[in-house]
Amino acid sequence: MGTPTSDRLIRTEYMIDRHRVVYESGGGWHCECEEFKSTRECRHTRESEGRRAAQAMIAARVRSVNGVLAEFTHHDVKPRQASKQRRE
Repeated sequence: MGTPTSDRLIRTEYMIDRHRVVYESGGGWHCECEEFKSTRECRHTRESEGRRAAQAMIAARVRSVNGVLAEFTHHDVKPRQASKQRRE
């Protein structure tokens, strides 16, 4: 996902098939399964990477939609005036 823009540590935890998977900026992925211990990679970390990437895409999409909505609401839109005629 790129390098962090500050020295702040970003830590994200996932639970994949009852295995705790952790991502730390600067430290990468860590899993407690035997496959990861022997190869430093496993299906749990791959699935977590996919989830993290999807979450980043969703967050970017929400930010862009919120920006468009904020821009739309700041236009000079006059509120509708109530009708002067009342139905009785």
